[in-house]
Parts: sequence; structure tokens; C-alpha cells
Amino acid sequence: MLRINRNVLYKALKDFYTLTHIRIVLIDSNFNEIISFPNEYSYFCGTVRKNLQINTECVKCDREVCQKCAKTKDLILYSCHLGLAEAVVPIYDHNGVMGYAMFGQVFRRGNHQEVKERLRSSFNNDMFENIDQVLEEIPVKSDAELNAAGTVLQALVTYFLSNQWVLPEKAEFIRRLDKYIEEHIRESITVEDICGEFHAGRTRTYELAEEYLGCGIAEYVRMQRIAYAQRLLRETETSINDISYMTGFSDYAHFFRVFKNVVGISAKEYRKLSYDTIKNKLSAANKESEEKEEVSDI
Repeated sequence: MLRINRNVLYKALKDFYTLTHIRIVLIDSNFNEIISFPNEYSYFCGTVRKNLQINTECVKCDREVCQKCAKTKDLILYSCHLGLAEAVVPIYDHNGVMGYAMFGQVFRRGNHQEVKERLRSSFNNDMFENIDQVLEEIPVKSDAELNAAGTVLQALVTYFLSNQWVLPEKAEFIRRLDKYIEEHIRESITVEDICGEFHAGRTRTYELAEEYLGCGIAEYVRMQRIAYAQRLLRETETSINDISYMTGFSDYAHFFRVFKNVVGISAKEYRKLSYDTIKNKLSAANKESEEKEEVSDI
């Protein structure tokens, strides 16, 4: 599923349409339409898709192209099964494809008369009172215009992701949870606190944790505390006793037990290991630099 900032996305899609006069839509990984502009299909596509057989072919066409797009991770410009020009771009992060941005329902200049004639002969007056007028209302775009629209579509997807206007529900859940833990790391954090943050009941919160984290809320909070403690041990000279309190542990003995259980070694050993590793890296870097200077002198 996708979590979106609907207001800003709608404006961006509207702006795309204002520039191109091409309908644009975002769909999730299950091929469900999330948001579009204009909201409705063109009159032609909206009408023919009321036919079950044609709609099945439309859905099949969209799915096949999206699945191909998911593999290539790139823009695909294509003609749908009815001959109309369309395009699709994947929306993805390091976890994989979470959805797609698409535009279409236009004629490609060059073969549009041929496609129009084929559609005119395929759809009689039982479906359209005036098929010629309906077909004339479909925009005609050149290859250059379609390629330019495709470039803009790719740029929009990148912009949506960088501004976090489009997020997978999993990423949004983890982002908000991590932010809450970070802001309250020194405090006691209960499941009730997390439920309040997400405005969800205990059952739903446990379900989300199991699905997105693969562990319970309490365990995840504990892991985040230890991860923060590891960073402090590596990057600061703060005493281990102070770090235990800074990461929300009630006493040093509890911190000691949890840290060793999670990391496998004590906090003191971890700090020494980190220090030795850094010292060795610096020593190796200095040695390499000296060797380069010697070569340079020769």
C-alpha cells in the first residue's frame, strides 16, 4: 500500500495535466488507482471500459506493462491494446516497487488516423451516438511531446519520493516510530504511548509491528536504544553509566545485561573494539599515505 500527501499530489498532477493535457494517475503495487487528474477516464475510455470484456483487456494490458516496468525500473512508452499511447514509471525504493505513475489515453501522431479508423469500425452507434466526435476529443501528441511528458513524469516521481509525498505504508510506519523513539529515547516508552502516537488500538499496533518490524514493539524499542548506545560508545567519550541513562535504561546493571544480550559483548568491550578498529584504520591510512609520498619522491 502507498501512503500519500493527497493535497500536494493532486496539485502536482493537475499541473502536469495543465502542461500536457494528458491524464495522469498513480496506482499502487496491487494496480489500484490511488489518485488521478482528471479524476475520471476520458469519455471514450470510460465508456468502453463499461464493457466487461474490454475492461478485462485494459486491466491485463496495464498489469503486463507495469510488471515489465517493475523489472526494468525505467520509463516505458507503449501503445495499449486499443492503440492509444500511454506511459508508465515505477515508484520504488530500496525495498522494491510500491506503485506506478502512468499517463495516457492519447493518440500518437503519425499513426493516429489509422488507429481512429480501427476504433471507428470497432465501436458502433450502440456504444456511442457519435463515435467521430468522441474520437476527435482524444488529444493527439507527437513522439517528441510524449517523450518530454515521460521525462517530466520521471522527474515528478523522483520529486514525490524526495519530499516524502509518496511513501510505502511500511516505510511511513517505521519512520514515524523511529522519530518517536528518538524524541523520547531518555524516557520510558510503553505500548500505550505508541498506540497514542499512531491513534491505533493495541491489537492493530501489534499487527503493524509484526508485519512491518518482524518483532514486538517493546523489542524494537529496546533494539533502537541499544543502537543509539552503540553510536554514543563509538562517537563520544561519554561514560558508559551516563550512556545507560541517556538511552532510557533505569539502571546500569539492566543496561549491561540488555547490551550484552543484543550485541554479544559488553559495552566496555564494544567501546574498546570500536576504538581499536578506528585506530587501526587511521594507522593503515597513514601508512598508505606515507608509501604514496615515498613513491612520489622517487
